[in-house]
Amino acid sequence: MSRKPASSKRTTNRLANRHTNRSSNRAASRTSNRSAARKSSYAQEYQELNFRQQEYQHAEYKQSGSLLTTDDLSSLHVGGRDSEQDKQVGPVYGMTKTKRHFIVASVLVIIFLLVVIFGGALVPYNPYAQDLMNARQAPSAAHLLGTDQFGRDLLSRVIEGGKFTVFASLILVAFITLFGGLLGAICGWRGGWLDTLIMRISDVFLAFPGMVFAIAVAGVLTGGLMSAVIALACISWPKYARLVRGLVLSTKNMAYVDAARMSGKKGITILMCDIMPNIAGPIIVTAAIDIGHMIIEIAGLSFLGLGAQVPTPEWGAMMSNGRSLIQLYPWIILAPGTACFIAVAVFNIFADACRDMFDPKIREA
Repeated sequence: MSRKPASSKRTTNRLANRHTNRSSNRAASRTSNRSAARKSSYAQEYQELNFRQQEYQHAEYKQSGSLLTTDDLSSLHVGGRDSEQDKQVGPVYGMTKTKRHFIVASVLVIIFLLVVIFGGALVPYNPYAQDLMNARQAPSAAHLLGTDQFGRDLLSRVIEGGKFTVFASLILVAFITLFGGLLGAICGWRGGWLDTLIMRISDVFLAFPGMVFAIAVAGVLTGGLMSAVIALACISWPKYARLVRGLVLSTKNMAYVDAARMSGKKGITILMCDIMPNIAGPIIVTAAIDIGHMIIEIAGLSFLGLGAQVPTPEWGAMMSNGRSLIQLYPWIILAPGTACFIAVAVFNIFADACRDMFDPKIREA
């Protein structure tokens, strides 16, 4: 029996090993390519599924009247979908037009508040000091806005009066937002007899004309700026209670609220940590709009003698004191009236910017 030489066996083994290695490398390469393709397909399917799930949730939010709408999908970068708003960016570092408006409005409000807060240290005259020798002087270099019937500098009094009118309005809006919003959130979340009781009480306050009811309440009280604030608070809180109650009712049965319940969160935690942040947009917009309204109403009550009293330089009281001189000395009433107009305009601009910033439904128009 013939034997193969050792060199022939070695050659055969090398060829066999080489063929085996090539086969295994080809198989591994095919497996790797298939695995990568499969992973890429899975990733695309996951992105598509995630996008459709968020689209469905946003559609539900829109149907229920919540703040979120299907237009919010434009802000989602899922599956390569870029929003139209992201394409229409401003010239400043990709900032959108809505954000620019919000920043400009916020800067205006901050500047206005800084003037009101620190303007008292910059006024040229004592706003309470009388100088009958310079009474009823027209606007000039010495008195930019003129003087009133007692010789007091109107520019100094207007800047000083902003502290009373503007900050009284801010405190009032903050109070009615917190108080009415808390009652509305409790009613919407708990329901039952408590909801019925608080809503019937709010119906009683809403049954009367707002300003007439405020005049009646301010007349019963002792008078002064605090009486005007209390009177306006009595007629304003039901609006926030009903607004927040409706928002809570429309969102408390959402899927994310059910998920929070299943995660073990308690009722008050879900309400404050999950529901309230999602409905804060309409509340902020309403509060911003109300600041200008409250400035007008506080000035109106003071004009009628039911708010700030003499010699407080409140804008409404200043217009009331000078209304008999409007034909001969119009600057006495025009100075506080113009200040009131500027304040309302600034806060209304800020309210519009807040509405565009926090309410995506505006983008549908």
